[in-house]
Amino acid sequence: MKKECKEILDTINDAGTREQAKTYFEKYWLDEDEYFEKWRPIQDAIFDGKAKYLPDMMFNVGFELFPIVGGDIFGIQSFHALQDCIHQTGDENFVIIQNRNVVIDGWAFIRFKYPVDISWAELMSGGVIGSEHFNNGCKDYFVFGDQGYRWGR
Repeated sequence: MKKECKEILDTINDAGTREQAKTYFEKYWLDEDEYFEKWRPIQDAIFDGKAKYLPDMMFNVGFELFPIVGGDIFGIQSFHALQDCIHQTGDENFVIIQNRNVVIDGWAFIRFKYPVDISWAELMSGGVIGSEHFNNGCKDYFVFGDQGYRWGR
């Protein structure tokens, strides 16, 4: 288990909840090496690395913007709509990466990688860890796929 994951798990007091989160980390945590080697270049090609949060321009020049109102990454319906789009781009995986410019003290830099065909129930299966980044409008995340440079959220 990676140190980052262990530090987060150590904050969970309930043994059942901690085990549920541990299983989720084992399935979906994006390792730091893979993040920097594969995903960070894609992220930097899509998003402005100096932007902190809105109203900063989060996307690099050349992307069409479709602003949406809301604080969460997506709900079940918008996830399914995004999933349809992801399938059309040919992505096999997508990631949810916390904005490194807005990391909350005491928490690890959150990074998850998911297969494109993941179900909503499985996406939420991590308990507090699986749903925390989906239901926390106070944190900023980037979502994008492995084919790179085509889309981002």
